[in-house]
Amino acid sequence: MLEPVLEPTLARAALYRLLALGFSYPESQVLSKTGALAAELSQHPSLAGEGPIEEGLREALDRVSEAFSVPDLELDGLAGDLAYDYDTLFFKGNGCAPNETAYVAQSFAKARDLADIAGFYRAFGLESSEERRELPDFVGSELEFMAIVLARQAYAESKGSPGKAGVCAEAGRQFMDEHLGRWLPAFCREVQARSGDNRGGEAYSALALLAERFVAAELALMGLEPKPLAAGVEDAEAGEQVHCDPKFQ
Repeated sequence: MLEPVLEPTLARAALYRLLALGFSYPESQVLSKTGALAAELSQHPSLAGEGPIEEGLREALDRVSEAFSVPDLELDGLAGDLAYDYDTLFFKGNGCAPNETAYVAQSFAKARDLADIAGFYRAFGLESSEERRELPDFVGSELEFMAIVLARQAYAESKGSPGKAGVCAEAGRQFMDEHLGRWLPAFCREVQARSGDNRGGEAYSALALLAERFVAAELALMGLEPKPLAAGVEDAEAGEQVHCDPKFQ
């Protein structure tokens, strides 16, 4: 269970972690973790209006919890339903590209942004995963990075280390301003517009709504107004793929 003493930072980290899981490929094990975390967060007092949480966030979180929380015996069925919509939404030219550089037109800018994102990951000791290789600008990787940064910030706060906590807070703020906060809102709107009314479509529409509202709350909390990137500029170029894995030291 989340410790109230570490709120609101740890609750924010958990929300980023939930979104990272939700946008990962819908394998049964991943869905089990997603549903369990969504159910826990939906009952947590910090998300009941007591912290820097946007009003509509609780409603969106409840929708995600309902969509992803199923009995273990139904996990394989849910995974099958979501897998079809996952591929259709994100990987069949439907305009919901789940990578930041899909919203960047120039090849040079794409390469620069990928290198910059990878630099953020290296600065926090994150390494590539051999099990699932994604581009560093994949939505799940960027969300996971923010979860890790805030979890480390919460740990530093709990140990009375304001210097280390400040470093983490500034890294998260910079990453939101230069990367995640620029393109995720457009991505979320596209997902909601293109999701169907079936089981998988409802799940990803709910997840996108939660992500859109949470990121808006985060940008307001940080006092940021990043220059937005437009949706569907062009497909991300192929390149070396890495995945952001948490390696706490």
